Amino acid sequence: MYTNPYEGIETMQWYKANLHTHCGTGKGTPGRHELKDVIGLYRECGYSVLAVTNRDMFTDAGQYEEEFDMTLIDGYEYCQGKEMLILNTKNVIYGNNQQVIDSAIRDGGVSFICHPNRAIPTGEDMDENGEYILKKCWSPAEIDRLSGFTGIEILNGKAFRIGGSGLAIDVWDYFLTHGKLIWGIGTDDFHRWEDLSRAFTVIYAPSRSKKDIINAIKRGRFYVSNGLLIKDVNFENNVLKISAKEEVPTFSNGCRFTVVGEHGRVLLTRFGDELVYEVNDKEKYIRVQITSEYGSMLWTQPFYRKSVFQLA
Repeated sequence: MYTNPYEGIETMQWYKANLHTHCGTGKGTPGRHELKDVIGLYRECGYSVLAVTNRDMFTDAGQYEEEFDMTLIDGYEYCQGKEMLILNTKNVIYGNNQQVIDSAIRDGGVSFICHPNRAIPTGEDMDENGEYILKKCWSPAEIDRLSGFTGIEILNGKAFRIGGSGLAIDVWDYFLTHGKLIWGIGTDDFHRWEDLSRAFTVIYAPSRSKKDIINAIKRGRFYVSNGLLIKDVNFENNVLKISAKEEVPTFSNGCRFTVVGEHGRVLLTRFGDELVYEVNDKEKYIRVQITSEYGSMLWTQPFYRKSVFQLA
């Protein structure tokens, strides 16, 4: 029996969200633009949900909710150790990663590992062969020592301009393959204008209230995109049907559908208007990656056998 994270979404609304945003030009804020300006720009770009997540500090954005008709989620980016997103909390915790995750759980919030494949400084620019020395922000072993976190950033827009990779589906598949159920989000990690709308998360919820948005995130009722939207998704009797379209209308809606299973293994690739795929009972999970003719992409959450998974 497989679990469909999108069950019941036909009765819900979808909301475009960025869950990793730095803004404000005061002390301790790494953003280059004022809070109100950033919120306004995201609203103009069609976003309904925004989390302001400055480093180890709480930024009160709630005063602008009514003015911009947006859901503004409280949170911060934990940067005292390895970086994490902490959402739906007003308490900035000073401690280790596990203590911060535990605090988020007590507050009813969620936590995500940030940009695991982004490069971090090593102290040396090049090795003896003239090759750049890169070290990943997180190793799988470091993540595996933690428990209770909600997921990881599988797509981080800012990482592509500072080194390493903003894509971390390899890390995601590693944990899913080993029976650890974690969700993947996509974020801009916004610091300045050129970071805008590089990666976003589309959330299905009964309403745009903070409670409904956070509950949807906890259940994995969302997907990651950099320009594609799901048109329809249905999963019945182990048969998955899914279709997608460009966020901005184009001349064709043809897409390449890639079904991915354990160890990141490609199970099927098809091109067309819709994917129909029958899940094999032996598969621990599948997830779908969709690419349009124009290069836009989206990533679904896993459809999975609950009996073989444990929450992270």
